[in-house]
Amino acid sequence: MQTAERSTAIREVIEAPVVRSRILEYLGCERLEDATCDFIGRLDPVNPSRFERHPAARLQALLDEGCELARSFGDRDSMLVHLDIEYVNLDDPAAAYANPQRAFALQEPLVAAIESRLLMLGIGYLHLVTGQGHHFIWRIGKRMPVAESIASLGICNTAELEHPPDPLFAHLGLLMEHLSHLIKMDAARLCSVPVEITARHVGPGGSGAREMLSIDLSEYGDPLESRMIRIPYTIYRKPWDLGVDRPEVAGIAGPQFFLAAAA
Repeated sequence: MQTAERSTAIREVIEAPVVRSRILEYLGCERLEDATCDFIGRLDPVNPSRFERHPAARLQALLDEGCELARSFGDRDSMLVHLDIEYVNLDDPAAAYANPQRAFALQEPLVAAIESRLLMLGIGYLHLVTGQGHHFIWRIGKRMPVAESIASLGICNTAELEHPPDPLFAHLGLLMEHLSHLIKMDAARLCSVPVEITARHVGPGGSGAREMLSIDLSEYGDPLESRMIRIPYTIYRKPWDLGVDRPEVAGIAGPQFFLAAAA
């Protein structure tokens, strides 16, 4: 797809009223001036772990730039909860893009185990899909009784810091670790590659590659103000950021988007 055609396709997606409504909902509002997220992050195209903070009011300008965007994990009204899984191939980082059918088929038992656990807990979630895996996101209102209960658990011993960590976020990280171990127990016997809590080195499997499914909890080990989640329906450039030059990847038609699969 040529650059002009790609730009037109991108604009058609992000300017669709239903898409714009969903983006605003993800920022915690119906009108941009009411957004509850702490900031919008403009991701560095070379190193997505680096970003620039922008106020939510700059959403349109940032969308017009066609850059990769994320919203802050921090929120004025709610604590976001995020369960992130992805296919990881230690020998071939581009494997998920070269053969997405296989990468996502390998994840199906893990996705089913997650959905079953969340349903059992009565959790309604937003299901997002990237080029490598799935994201399950929900929110806990900070003034809800459950938020107060989690924040007051008293099970975290954190160092004395100039800016003390949010007790709700710290305790939530431990609860998510417990949930992830339950999910791993449910799914590991049904998956044909290892299921690990956050990406770890594994040995070669049946395919000969060192591949695995990661339940990524790394974000809960970082300060809350440094964490973000990609905004649905915005650009996803990771295949190209990897510097991939393999024909089956370089030939991907059109732009990729970070998609909302289901509510």
